[in-house]
Amino acid sequence: MQRLRLVEEPVEAHLQQRSGGKGGRAKISSYVYKGSADSPVRRFRMVLVCDGPQLQAFNAVLYPKYDLGLLPVLGVDVLSFNKHQRLLFGADWAPMLPTAAYAEAYIVPYLANVRAKLGNSLGAPSGKFYGEEPEFFSPAMYFSRPEGPEVLLPGGDLWAVFEDYVQVYADMLEEVSVGAIGTRHEDAAVAEERQRQFDAWHIERDPAVKIFMRLFGEEWTEQYLREVLFPGAFVGATKLVQGKAVHVK
Repeated sequence: MQRLRLVEEPVEAHLQQRSGGKGGRAKISSYVYKGSADSPVRRFRMVLVCDGPQLQAFNAVLYPKYDLGLLPVLGVDVLSFNKHQRLLFGADWAPMLPTAAYAEAYIVPYLANVRAKLGNSLGAPSGKFYGEEPEFFSPAMYFSRPEGPEVLLPGGDLWAVFEDYVQVYADMLEEVSVGAIGTRHEDAAVAEERQRQFDAWHIERDPAVKIFMRLFGEEWTEQYLREVLFPGAFVGATKLVQGKAVHVK
């Protein structure tokens, strides 16, 4: 927070903390931050979900400022189901353009050393939810289905992956922002639109949306998606209809 000069943004109490599910056991906590005037960050949010032994989840997404151009969005997911019997871990620099040239320019050079260190431990997610060639996932994504929770704890292998992906991303942001002082990147408008499309793409496909509706209610989930999780999807939109943000004509 200090390094990237982030300031916590107020979130309505019922959106920041909510209980639901069977006996109110499920709980969700959300934290939203914005970058100060000299920060390279536009928005950063973290979400924690706890439903006893059935579900534990952590999700974090960081959006760069539009003025820095078409920089990738940082995303991290850690999921645990059924008493840690099913675990999922993912870390990625989401591309703003789905091309090999974009990845070679904005992602690969920064993560090459990190991925070389990981060697054969690199995995690939299923295309069940996002398709076989998902638009907002990069070739440098790290995905794992660990067999035990120990690797996710501080000092574990996946904890180290998490740190590497986040720290190198922060390095990249600072490097780009120093070179952009006093200028507005010519791709700022395109970056704004692509970040909105990133939100809209996820709101239609993210399996967490249905989980939230089941645990916390449809009306609450719609407001949560609009104001906390994927607000960019609702720019000019009216409401969520069958998992899609419907826009005003």
